[in-house]
Amino acid sequence: MAEAIVISGFLLLLLILQIKEQKNLIVTARVSWVKRLLALLLSVAIFIVFWQPELHNQIKLACFSILLLSIGFLKEGLAQDHLIRLGVLSGEYQYYESIQIESLPNNQVIVNFYKRKNNRFSMVFPLTVAEMTVYFEKLGLIEKVVIGELEENLPVIYPLKR
Repeated sequence: MAEAIVISGFLLLLLILQIKEQKNLIVTARVSWVKRLLALLLSVAIFIVFWQPELHNQIKLACFSILLLSIGFLKEGLAQDHLIRLGVLSGEYQYYESIQIESLPNNQVIVNFYKRKNNRFSMVFPLTVAEMTVYFEKLGLIEKVVIGELEENLPVIYPLKR
């Protein structure tokens, strides 16, 4: 039972921090209705399929379902000096090697944040390429912005061997 309480406490702390961070959103990313539907269906299905008669297992299962729901329904986007996304605790722009902006249909853009060549994540915004470029220019990050295809010859940084 103590394990279930600790898991619940840490999940509650994570959700409080994430909801508090959402108040700093300046540009909100678009969340797909498919992602929301899948999060809802998966959390309900897991809750039903793996139901346990013991209370401590029910608490852990509820925590896992709440975590899945928060992935689908919490907002994510850009703040003044960092990214806001569930699981990204330190998303400051200075840690990213490059920021790629690509145009999508219906006046949307996909923004890829690269920490290293093969380590990135993406967000879709309901803005144009020009609006996103102006946003990053105001933040002083225009030297990191790449519009369109990313060049293949980005420097690769290998971790130090110990």
